[in-house]
Amino acid sequence: MDPKSRKQLLARFAGLALGLPIPFVRYEKKSYYIFPSNYAFVHDANEDVKLFLTVYVDPKGESAFTLQFGWSVKGRYPEVLEMRFPQDTTANILRYAEDEYVERTRVFVGRDQWWPFEASRADVSEKSFTEIETLLHAKVVPYLQGFLRFRKVDQTAQPRHGEGPRARE
Repeated sequence: MDPKSRKQLLARFAGLALGLPIPFVRYEKKSYYIFPSNYAFVHDANEDVKLFLTVYVDPKGESAFTLQFGWSVKGRYPEVLEMRFPQDTTANILRYAEDEYVERTRVFVGRDQWWPFEASRADVSEKSFTEIETLLHAKVVPYLQGFLRFRKVDQTAQPRHGEGPRARE
């Protein structure tokens, strides 16, 4: 995917992520678990508990992308590989006990969902973004909110992204 296309995808998804019921902003820290072609977004629930959405660009041809979601209670991007639980074909609330977790949105739709990115037009179709927005609002965000309730994280306080001692690491 060329730089212009990447920039357009990043801007489009950033606007969508910020407008979610639990807003996400671009995660700027380095992690060996975020490939250079991918974009991570964070919701700082508190100093240690972080929720993540990651735009995972297809490494084979980079003409499509899927979404990952997850969390860490260690104040960082989760240092685990996705698909640790290949037997999960649906979102499993037993995973709330995991301190770090990453999974693709496949657990909400029953299969890996890849959305095309037309590099020649530097565009993701409106239909694709409508599907993504619906999936995030109807499935991913409620699942992440369930994790916050399970961990007894106060969801009424509005976090200030990028602040606090860990933001400078």
